[in-house]
Amino acid sequence: MEDSVSVHPSFCEEKSEQKQKPFHFFGVYDGHGCSHVATMCKQRLHEIVDDEINKNKEKESVDWKSTMEKSFIRMDEEVLNSTKTKQSFTCKCELQTPHCDAVGSTAVVAVVTPEKIIVSNCGDSRAILCRKGVAVPLSSDHKPDRPDELDRINSAGGRVIYW
Repeated sequence: MEDSVSVHPSFCEEKSEQKQKPFHFFGVYDGHGCSHVATMCKQRLHEIVDDEINKNKEKESVDWKSTMEKSFIRMDEEVLNSTKTKQSFTCKCELQTPHCDAVGSTAVVAVVTPEKIIVSNCGDSRAILCRKGVAVPLSSDHKPDRPDELDRINSAGGRVIYW
């Protein structure tokens, strides 16, 4: 099993004049090729999101799109940096190569505030909300069959291989 789940009630608080309002964090990470990237996301992404929220405390409200984008980018950078160091992982991919860079993880996270549900995803993990028995999509899969996603992959120097 290469998946990890992260649940952090009251991981961050919005301070208002009346009282503090807790934010809750939920994440699901689907490791691809090995478990260590999903495990790193489980251990760190909520802390990174908290840090990004706290950087913007002066503002009246959180710019969630920017906050989540910056958080995912920071998590990606941490994962990339860990593969360049001598950090060891207790996982099977190291048995194949010393620092396997052909592994990764999808991610879908939700931050629940008293007023909003903020969802952010990477890869083909998705969030849905069930309302009166009807599934309501809260995210959109990042798959290469979407023209915009294929363009993004190619622009970043990647490539898509159909088997």
